[in-house]
Amino acid sequence: MADLNNIGNAFEKSYLNFDEILEHHRQTKMMSTLFNRQRPRRYYDFPEDDIIDNENNYPLIDVPNICTCSDAKFEDILKSRRNSIFNEYTGTWTDKDLFTFLNLTSGVSGFKKFKSFNSKKVEVAHVQKLRTYPSGGGLYPIEMFLYIKGIDGIKEGLYLWNPVRSHLIFIKDAISQEELEDLLPMTAVKIDPNNASLKKCNVIVFLVANFRYSSYKYGKLAYKLAILEAGHIGQNIQLTATALNKKTTALCGYYDDKVEKYIGLDGNEKTCLYVFTMG
Repeated sequence: MADLNNIGNAFEKSYLNFDEILEHHRQTKMMSTLFNRQRPRRYYDFPEDDIIDNENNYPLIDVPNICTCSDAKFEDILKSRRNSIFNEYTGTWTDKDLFTFLNLTSGVSGFKKFKSFNSKKVEVAHVQKLRTYPSGGGLYPIEMFLYIKGIDGIKEGLYLWNPVRSHLIFIKDAISQEELEDLLPMTAVKIDPNNASLKKCNVIVFLVANFRYSSYKYGKLAYKLAILEAGHIGQNIQLTATALNKKTTALCGYYDDKVEKYIGLDGNEKTCLYVFTMG
């Protein structure tokens, strides 16, 4: 028992030591004297339009380009954006609400044509599919996984959103509410009765960083860029949900190990950065 206590105390001391993070932060700074060595690679690949292998072999839901919140005023949306407690959720989402949410938070909003050089140093014609948020180098490393439940016409389970193809990919079948709540400390431990249940929650969004392409171009800077991108999408998530008169909660408090195991992430090249619950 003493050994376990010593191990636990050592872990806690290390975990709460911010100096280690500051050292990582210093290593990602772009310095004028080092920029020629820090410069992003000129030859690199863009992600494929298919997010996963054999994507068309999965059950797909085509997402129409619709918007059901066109009457919402931008000023009112900004002023009304809030984090909500789970007890405040209404539990009422339609498939049109979901499609609007996907289109506005992270859908393709334009196109840009240019030439680039791939990792084999071959010049290629590239069509950049622009989205509703900025991304370092247009590499879009953040992938959006969604657990969807209680929406008519949408089978409950885990989905992956492909904004380029404009469809939801059905990844995994539904799990129990207990298993779902076990992913978050606040619902697993149930300390706060106002945030103890996901019963009224219709959508859980997992923003996952895929470093495969961005790390090749940017090195250590790719981590900072991914976190910034997740923040951009997160603001879109809350503003769009507000425009749809839905409740949202932004969470950094989730069990990484359980989320990674459930979604099927390796925790290295792919890792979860941010979670949103909505209802």
